[in-house]
Amino acid sequence: MYMEEQVSLFDKAVKELERRAEEFYSISSDYHKLPKDIQSQRKASLKRVREHLECQKVNVEIMASIQAKLDEYRAQGLDATIGERAEVELKQENLLNEKHHPTKVLARFMVAACKPRPSPNHSAHHIVPGKGKSRFAYLARVQIHINGVRINDPDNGVWLPSYKKHIPDWALPNSLSHLEYHTKIYEHKVWNRIRGHREKQLRFQLNILGKMLQENTLLPRSSR
Repeated sequence: MYMEEQVSLFDKAVKELERRAEEFYSISSDYHKLPKDIQSQRKASLKRVREHLECQKVNVEIMASIQAKLDEYRAQGLDATIGERAEVELKQENLLNEKHHPTKVLARFMVAACKPRPSPNHSAHHIVPGKGKSRFAYLARVQIHINGVRINDPDNGVWLPSYKKHIPDWALPNSLSHLEYHTKIYEHKVWNRIRGHREKQLRFQLNILGKMLQENTLLPRSSR
């Protein structure tokens, strides 16, 4: 029953993306006033989005497989917080050394978190970066790991437009592109947001950060 509920939630998320794409590309008051070539371009773009989102849909078996791997992944993260001091230090070091690129692992686990990829022009972004430009990136990564949250946990992931050429974006009209967020100021903001929190509250803050990134409300305009 749980897997069926997860699939249902994921399908709802996909349908919401379909609705937003439809609204962006064709259900505008001036659509029929546009030149025919522009109308054709919009129809083609909408068709590509629909085809992509159709491929994003999953069944119970796929969801169960991904969820099982995520459960094991998270269990290993929590295991790195218990044991003798030397043992914990070794396991924490292993978490710090875990690879975060390519982002296929994060992207796959985001399916289990009911976060479908809006389009091929969106990249999975690690909210707490695997590697950064400042000490705050390192401190933030240590903070999530000491609470048992691994770098590719879906709570540490969010979809963003891949490049500047992909914005403005139909799914995330206010978001900056993925690479534009990789700054020292960004790392400081993330660290300040999650510092001192235990696992449950930390995960909550990561999800808030993800929404702020998609809405482009995290960084002051002067720092963008």
